[in-house]
Amino acid sequence: EVRMANIPSRKPDALGGSEFFRRISSIKNASEVDSYVYDEIVSGNIPNFLRNFASINVENNGNKLTYSVMSNYLCVGSDEDWVMAPVGAVTAQKIADAFGCTLTTKKMVDQIYSAADVKLTASPIPASSRMTQNSAFLEHSDRIKSQMQGANQGRLFAGHKKDVILSNNAGKKGKLGIYGFFDQNGKAIQAWDISPHDINYRDYSHGIRLVDRNAVLNGKPVDLLNDIIKNPQYSGLVIDGGPLTVSPYKSNNQKTKDEKKPLPSGDKSSSEPAKEKNTYEPKSETIAANEKSDIKGRNMLLSRLFAYLEDINRNLSS
Repeated sequence: EVRMANIPSRKPDALGGSEFFRRISSIKNASEVDSYVYDEIVSGNIPNFLRNFASINVENNGNKLTYSVMSNYLCVGSDEDWVMAPVGAVTAQKIADAFGCTLTTKKMVDQIYSAADVKLTASPIPASSRMTQNSAFLEHSDRIKSQMQGANQGRLFAGHKKDVILSNNAGKKGKLGIYGFFDQNGKAIQAWDISPHDINYRDYSHGIRLVDRNAVLNGKPVDLLNDIIKNPQYSGLVIDGGPLTVSPYKSNNQKTKDEKKPLPSGDKSSSEPAKEKNTYEPKSETIAANEKSDIKGRNMLLSRLFAYLEDINRNLSS
């Protein structure tokens, strides 16, 4: 394992992951949520276990490369209270840049999954608008914790998220590159390296895996992004179909200076966390169908009542 020196230490008064998301539970705007997540992560509010980077060794055409990856997906919080925090690709790239890292590629996701100490299984949440909400992030983190079953958190885990990746296919079309979410047979559910989504879309299933740009090629130090991923001679070690020619995710309207916004106040009633937790449990299909049926029934009764009143009115007029 490699210890990353350029991630700031976690401050003693940093919030736990669940408390952080409770503070921003009323915020629905994705870019605003991402901004708060970015501030927490770059200030060092990540679990200590994420500071352990695992070495991945690969060979291609007689070349040997060793690169180092974060042991799990980016979280906000502590070792005891963490929540995996999906963010849009622009924010993910900004975090990677801040830590001297790069995002993964499709080929690297497969390499990391193959090398993982613990292979977890994708746990999908039913498709709905809730997929992009904070409550779904919390629920999916709880599902992942259940799968981990107290295993040493510093080990290399893989399989349980779709990586936000660097991809020529996605980049050339201005779309989000994602890949992964492995089933119990070790097959990626998200099998393509391009999605229909724009680069700032994120939902509960997305994960940000950082890779240190300091790598070793044939015994010599190299920059993983510029010397390998973008280099025609060596790119085959970590990316298929030729070197990365599309720049990493950049925002067209990115601020020249990022200003940290204070978190919303924590002065809320004790019932607030319970309300947030209730959003974990969407209405079942049966309840939803019954409610829809009730509304339809009421509308029919009202229609009949109006028709009856009109008949009476006509009879009185005649």
